[in-house]
Amino acid sequence: MKIKGTRKRKKFRRTISRIHKSNFGILNRLLRIFSWLLPGLVIKRWMITSAIGFIGINIDRLFVSTYFDIESFAEYTNGAMELPFIGIITGSIMAVLMPEFVKRYNDKKYKDVVRLWHSSVTKVATIFFPMMCFLFIFSNELITIAFSDKYLESVPIFKIYLLQIPCRITLFGIVLLSINQTKFVLKSTFACLILNIFLNYILIKEIGIIGPAIATIISLYFISFFQLNQISITHPPIPSVRIPSPSPSAPESSWMRRECQAVHPSGSPD
Repeated sequence: MKIKGTRKRKKFRRTISRIHKSNFGILNRLLRIFSWLLPGLVIKRWMITSAIGFIGINIDRLFVSTYFDIESFAEYTNGAMELPFIGIITGSIMAVLMPEFVKRYNDKKYKDVVRLWHSSVTKVATIFFPMMCFLFIFSNELITIAFSDKYLESVPIFKIYLLQIPCRITLFGIVLLSINQTKFVLKSTFACLILNIFLNYILIKEIGIIGPAIATIISLYFISFFQLNQISITHPPIPSVRIPSPSPSAPESSWMRRECQAVHPSGSPD
């Protein structure tokens, strides 16, 4: 009887040890997988930023669907649209320029980064700004052609949403990502989402259905100026050309002073 009891105990211990090893083996595998994915999660923090940004863009529709009926929601949705080619053009340009930004920034060619970025912004603005004015003037006709005259109530929403085009001429987040400011992009996007939710809640009660549209535009300008300010702080100062002050004893001192200052026509030489 004792021998049978000891055998049963040994079998029980072996079974427990196998289960223990198998469970810890699975746990070790999961830990290995997680440790393998962790660098990717850190590197791809921008994916979380994109998800938060997507929620922030569509949060106004959630408020409108909660506070208004289906017809009002349809009118708002038809007006609160971003022209698809705007994001395609800006995103494509910045996707091409981002490797160049990274390369020049790592080589400490800060002037080249600024010049390249300013050049792209200027070229995109020459296309977007006239288009914005054209769509603003002929917004009634555009809404009628796209959705029929039943949705003319969408025109004010559409005009408000056109005000986001000045902020769409570039992607400030791409520039920040190029100079290793991933955490700031995530924090600023999250702050923009919180601000957008707060403004939607306040303005939809105070103004009505156009309140969420205004809240979205305010939040967009907030994050744009916030990120632009961070770029100016993070970017090393570019040395400017200084004109040496003329010596008082030099015969040309008065003429050079007038040319450098150029204050009044009366100060110009006869």
